[in-house]
Amino acid sequence: MSMSRRNELRWAVSALSSRCLTNSARWCAELLVSCGEDGDAFPDANGENGGLEVEGEQESDQYRLARLYVESREYRRAARYLSGRRLPKERFLRWYAIYLAGEKQKEEATLQNESSQVNAELPMLRKELTSCRDAGELDAFGHYLLGIVLKALNLKKAAIDTLCESVSRFPFHWGAWTEIVAMMEKSGEIDDTRLPDHWMKEFFLAHVAVEFQQRNESEQRYSKLEHVFPKSAYIRYQQALALYNAREFDESQAIFEQIVEDDPYRLEGIDTFSDILYVKELRAELSSLAHNCVKIDKYRPETCCVIGNYLSLRNEHEKAVNYFMRALKLNRSYLSAWTLMGHEYVEMKNTSAAVEAYRNAVDINPRDYRAWYGLGQTYELLSMPLYTLYYFRKAAALRPSDSRMWFALGNCYQELRRDDRAIACYERASSCEHFLGNYVSSRSTRPSMCKSSEFFVGSRGYE
Repeated sequence: MSMSRRNELRWAVSALSSRCLTNSARWCAELLVSCGEDGDAFPDANGENGGLEVEGEQESDQYRLARLYVESREYRRAARYLSGRRLPKERFLRWYAIYLAGEKQKEEATLQNESSQVNAELPMLRKELTSCRDAGELDAFGHYLLGIVLKALNLKKAAIDTLCESVSRFPFHWGAWTEIVAMMEKSGEIDDTRLPDHWMKEFFLAHVAVEFQQRNESEQRYSKLEHVFPKSAYIRYQQALALYNAREFDESQAIFEQIVEDDPYRLEGIDTFSDILYVKELRAELSSLAHNCVKIDKYRPETCCVIGNYLSLRNEHEKAVNYFMRALKLNRSYLSAWTLMGHEYVEMKNTSAAVEAYRNAVDINPRDYRAWYGLGQTYELLSMPLYTLYYFRKAAALRPSDSRMWFALGNCYQELRRDDRAIACYERASSCEHFLGNYVSSRSTRPSMCKSSEFFVGSRGYE
């Protein structure tokens, strides 16, 4: 008899947490407690145990000690205690500890030199992991780590293939699924036949739909998942994010408010909620949210971004930049902080700093249309129309249903005296679902509109 969904999740939480994969373990645990009466509603396509790669969970004394060292961030010490161990679980934790030690050293060097560094452990890890894989001795978690290493070495295709193998062997590792999404350039890029025939794939496909702003598909998939996991804050957050991307701010705000009411100490995604309050210029609500976040944990990147948004709404842009910088010191890969900091630099007309911030954002996530759009605005301020055109076209390709992108392109073509292209862009803008009306009248709106606001403002908004 196959495992029930609840038992699968319990087993997954144990397997992930014992390997110090805390975020994925927490994600599965939150999913577990959100199960409704139909928690076993998904069909079991793979027979006994869902076709999962199951390994005995015996732990040696050395492993238990090494795991505690990893949890206390003593990574080198953990790797030393597992040197020479042969069990897949022990070898994985040793490699993972070495990888984390390299990441820690990289972050420290980056903060000192104020420029991006590299993880010096990557070549050695790639050699050992590849050798183990070729010998047929690499388990699902080893494939995950190899995929992460290959991604860091900019070997995208090999990384995706390796991560697909990882989720095929162990579908509950949500971190592996999200790493695949992060490397996708277009929806449908990953052939379904390469993914496991498992109910976790529904979460992956729904996440892809949100990332590529396919609102109808994401709505359908999350509606199905919500029936099975009715109490899931993650599902509700993704639904709110999809509405936010579609600029349905009132509906998105209502979901966020419900999430905060049900889980008042949750900070994941709270910066997106603050973006909505910023766009709607709800200063009192944003102030209250910022104060609550500080009470919960003032040293979280999300908290810093919420405070930064509040300060920006008060037109205290230099202070806002300081808080976005603080968020990046806590997590240099925090996308929202780079993008929002770019917006603040545009407000301050510090174009070189804005360009650097936006470029960091698109390096982290090439699908962040706000950063591409911000780069277009910045080069528009610099009166460099060909650069402006390039970046606005990037933004329009990512948001083809957003009239602001086509207004921006039309204005740029008009500056270049390519009136036929400009007219085509304005016509495309007028056909969008959220058509904003007269472009000229929108210029009177306050200029901090790169933050996904209702209106488009070009460089003339600053004159």
